[in-house]
This record gives sequence, structure tokens and C-alpha cells, in this order.
Amino acid sequence: MILLCLLALMAKVVLSGLNPSPEPVLEAKLVDFLGRPIEATMQKPQRIVSLSPGNTEIIFAVGAGNRLVGVTTYCDYPDAARALPKVGGFYDPDVETIILMQPDIVFTSGQMHLRVIQSLERAGIKVVAIEPQSMADVIKAVRLVGELLHEQDNSEKIANQLEQKLRAVQALNQPDKSPHRVFIEVWDVPLLTVGAKSYISDIVTQAGGINVAADRQADYTPCDYEALYAYNPDTYLIVRNGMAGKESRVISKPEVADIEAIRRKRVFYVSDDYLGRPGPRSFIALEQIGEILHGKNGGEQ
Repeated sequence: MILLCLLALMAKVVLSGLNPSPEPVLEAKLVDFLGRPIEATMQKPQRIVSLSPGNTEIIFAVGAGNRLVGVTTYCDYPDAARALPKVGGFYDPDVETIILMQPDIVFTSGQMHLRVIQSLERAGIKVVAIEPQSMADVIKAVRLVGELLHEQDNSEKIANQLEQKLRAVQALNQPDKSPHRVFIEVWDVPLLTVGAKSYISDIVTQAGGINVAADRQADYTPCDYEALYAYNPDTYLIVRNGMAGKESRVISKPEVADIEAIRRKRVFYVSDDYLGRPGPRSFIALEQIGEILHGKNGGEQ
């Protein structure tokens, strides 16, 4: 992908000699989350497409939501995003629809959208991949989006606020106490958890816990009851979207009854709207998990 991008940049240089009035380009050394170089233009992008809910929330947060012309069906926050034209789902955005929208810039996910990125770039559309894998990456994404959309003042203000929230939660950590061992259930049947490379795992780490499944490298990974029993977490987090009526079918199983978290009733639900979308609201999940691990729900080990 880097080679393709460099070839594209070389082609632009050649073509610029034939164009009497090329678009001004800022002197900026920017890369997206796939490590690809990005050109930041002098002209403010007016037509923006976002292919992930987290990106959409960041774009609105930095003050550029009024320039969005297309989002996915999963982009439902803030409320204004619901009314925007849809380009398909997160996993299957429609490339032709995006091209017809004539966007100045498209914000995608990373590895999940590689084919989409290639197709859009072949059509001459600027694409920026945003794929945070940590809370620091979310802050980095806010600054990057703000710079590319000419909303640096807003994005820097938001990034500073998020950094303050991160430091406040980190300050709750007590080095003299053993951290809680946390299992994160993102789906119950089949049972799925998150590995070390997931930004959800980093949220737990920053809040002062240990993801017991950090020995697994995949973002999302199956976990059988035998492995869960061996992990023996003392805290069990369940990620759900609109949690009412979606209780876990795992915690009532006799196979897990002796797990410390189940036995001590240290089972907590966290909204997928906060935990499952790498954006400003993920810091709400950070604060909630910090409260679970250190506050009134934290208990004594």
C-alpha cells in the first residue's frame, strides 16, 4: 500500500507540471493509521464521507459534521448523523455510491477497508485510514482529523480534554495493590473476547486492570469455557449495545459458576456505544471502567 501511494504521489507531481493552477498543498508530514503519507491541502474539504461510527463521531466533535455528505448505516451518533445519506454498512460500503457523492476526502477504517481504499484511490479520491488501537491513538485520530479538516483549534481543545480524562483515570491506579484481572465479553454465543491488540484491551489497561486474554493477539477472538475457567478473572465485563434484555448467556452456565468474578458477583455491563467505538465517547467507557475497578464497585481484593 505504501508503494502504491508513493507511485500515486509521483504521478501527481508529473501531472502538476501540466496543470497551470494546481491545488495548493500545505507543507505537512502526515501519515494515516496504515502508515500512508497524506497531503494536507490549503483548501478546506467541503464534502466528507465517513465509513465508521468512530470516525463520524470524531468529525462531528471537531466541528465538521455539517460537511459530511455520506456515512454508514452504523453511524447513528450524534442524532444529526442518522439523517445523513447512507453509503452502506460498515462491513460492506458501496464504492459506487461513494464515488457518485464526489467526496473531497473519505475517512475509512484500516485493515477492514483495504479493498475499499484501493478502489476509491483508483477513482482518484483521497482516503484516510483511521484505526485506533489505544486511547492514545484515539487522541491522535482527533488531532489528525482536525488538521485535515482545518479544525485544528477545536480538535486540539478536544484532544487536551481527553488527555486530562485519561490522566485522571490513570491517577486512580494504585501500584501497591494487585490490579483486577478482567475478562471482556463482546459476544456470548459463541463466546468472544478481545486480545492484546484491541483498543478495548487498552482501555482496561489504562483504567488499571489486566485483560486476562492479552495472551491472544487478535482484536476479537473466540474463547471456550475451559480457557475462561483457566483465566479465572475476578472482574467480568460484558459489552452490549442497548443492554436491556441482552443479558449474557454465559454467566449463568454451571461451567463458569466457580470463576471468581461470577462467584463474587463482579459482573458489569458497559455500553457498546461507548466501548465499541474508538472516539471521544470511548473515554466515557474509560471512566466507567475506572469506577468499576477503583470506585464504589471496585471492592477489595
